[in-house]
Order: sequence, then structure tokens, then C-alpha cells
Amino acid sequence: MSEASRAEPAARLRSEYCASLTMLVALAACSTDTTGLERREPSGAAGALDAGAGGSGAGAGASGASGGGGVQAPPSDQLGALSIVHGVVDGGHLFICLRDALTREPLAGDVPEPLGGLPYASAHRINLELLERDVEVELIALAPARAEGATCSGLALEIDASLAPAASADAGISDAGSDAGVPVFPLEPLTPRRAASVSISTESIRAGAQHLLVAAGCATPAPPPGQAATEGCGAVDALFGSYQATILVELGREPSQPAPYFGLQFLNASRAIGSAEVMLQGQNQATQSVRLSSSVPFGALRPRAVTSVLEPVGIELRLAGGQGADYVQTWEDTLLQSSEGALEPGQRYALVYVGPLPSGAVVGFAPPRFVLIPRR
Repeated sequence: MSEASRAEPAARLRSEYCASLTMLVALAACSTDTTGLERREPSGAAGALDAGAGGSGAGAGASGASGGGGVQAPPSDQLGALSIVHGVVDGGHLFICLRDALTREPLAGDVPEPLGGLPYASAHRINLELLERDVEVELIALAPARAEGATCSGLALEIDASLAPAASADAGISDAGSDAGVPVFPLEPLTPRRAASVSISTESIRAGAQHLLVAAGCATPAPPPGQAATEGCGAVDALFGSYQATILVELGREPSQPAPYFGLQFLNASRAIGSAEVMLQGQNQATQSVRLSSSVPFGALRPRAVTSVLEPVGIELRLAGGQGADYVQTWEDTLLQSSEGALEPGQRYALVYVGPLPSGAVVGFAPPRFVLIPRR
């Protein structure tokens, strides 16, 4: 296999906010409207990676087993799909609230979903019929027990009241205790925290395509100061002054891969990581690890075209400028966390990294985690 072309340097991180497949929306407490943002088709053909047949590394455009002849347009009569991914690192389950963007009337009975909340490093798929209109998506971090019987409208009022000047910056930190002022994960906040608020138009959700909406960073309005907060939540946003962001991406639409291969793309969804490389470990000592993607900035989906790979034994995350793996997760653990339980050869998946900077010095936050999400 040939060496993959290097992705864009970190200096062009800001351009990733509005370009290509990936749309990154940094959020403060106010709502951000993505209506009208232009979406462009992914470029390049499906490449091939073989994690069990040797090779030093490859990426989009590498030769080998191919998934077919280029991009396949989805049927126009199919609704787009949207999955929510919980990547908030400072505690609480995520509850999803939806409103009609035009009338602002609550959808789904004004009831937060899913029942019991969305655990960290997991995904929840939105009812497809709700995507036939422009919708406002609000993601709220809260303790599951506190959400019982609550309505989306009521939680929104609580959040607005807690953000008033007379209210404390975040009542959630003291709810579950802390150690020397550093929150202990998983905090289960009794006061709701807004993790994301974004408007999504029907034009943003392409018919027949699958999209991911990831809430990243910290929902706490003012995390504890210091290096630990930066390594957990990421740096404060220069524009909004927040420690949170929302990533909206459309997954590649290449045809399914021939078994035993499966399609894979990587999304860097950690605010604490400026750039990352992902390696797939070979099945045994006779095979070498292969590179899925390199120099992937926060909010970027790489490679742009789905790449076909064989099932690896593990996944390595390598930070820019580092030597060797900074975080390793076994493939077995990845499948267990994905809620799928087993890989389906021939299908396409997104591999999402959420969590803090992967080092032992980061305490008080959610752990690093790769999340595998199937493309349906």
C-alpha cells in the first residue's frame, strides 16, 4: 500500500468550520442557526485499507479491495437520517428536545428523549418523520432521575433561570460533589445544563443520507480553571467564550463494501485535541498496522470517501508530534460500546473519538472513547 496524502495542516482548522462535508458550529448559551449553510459532495473515490494483510499505511485513494464505482446518489424519496452522539465530557446523560423551527412548538410530545437519557459515548437516532421540517435541536445534560416527568419546555426555563446574572454559574458542580474543586465524572447534575442548541433545516439533511450531530466539550458554563479544564473541555472559544461545540457531518455515501471488508471513516470530536492520527492494528504480529487517517483536526471527517478495511484487533489514536500511540482501544471493546455487538461485513461505519486529551494527567472528566456508529 502507498502512503496516504497528508490532510490539511492544523493552521487551517478555522476553515473546517464551514467547508466540505463537515460543519462545525461552536455554541454558547444562545441558539445557533445552521439554516442555509452550503453542503458539498464528498470528493475522491473509495480507498482500501487491509488491517490483516500487511502494508505500512494508507488512506483515501489507496489501492486494494474496492467498494465499487464511486459515489452512489441516494433515492430522492428516502428521508435523511440524523443520529445524536454524546461527547460531552463533564457529566450527565444527554436528553434530546425538539421544536418546530417555524412555530417553535414542541415536537415529540414535549418529552425529552431517549427514555432515561443518552449515556456518554453512545448514539441515538432521531425519528425520521421529524426531519421533514426545519427543527431546533436542544441537547440537555442532566441526571436521569432528575429528568423523570420533566418536559422540554420546563427544562429550558430552568436553564434560562440558572444563567441569569443573579444565579450561580453552574449549580450542577455542587450537586454530586467534587474533589479539590475538580468535578468527579460522571457528575449527574440536578440542574439542567444546555450542551448544544442548533437549528437544522431540511436542506441540511440530505435525502437518503446519514448525518451525525455530536455534542462535544463541556456543558458546564464555567469549568474549573487550570490546565485540567483545558485538557478535558478544550480551550475557551475565542468567539463565544464557551467550552462546547456541535459538529454536524454527513457520512460518505459510497456503496457498501464487499465482505469481509467494511467501510470506515473517522471523526475527531474532541475539543481537547487539535489534530489526530488513527491507526488500525493488524490481527497478528505478521501484519502491520495501517493508517486510516492522519492530521485530522477537530470537527473533521476523514477520509472524505469511505475507505474499505478488514476487521482490526485494536485502534490507536496518535496526537500530532507524538511518538507511538497515545490511546489504544481494543476492537472488542469498541464493538461492545457501539451497541451493535458485532460487526456486519460489507456495511459502512463512522468511528468517532470523544473525550479529553488521552493522558493520565486528565482527571475528573469522562474517559477517552472510540464510538462505532453504523451507516444505515
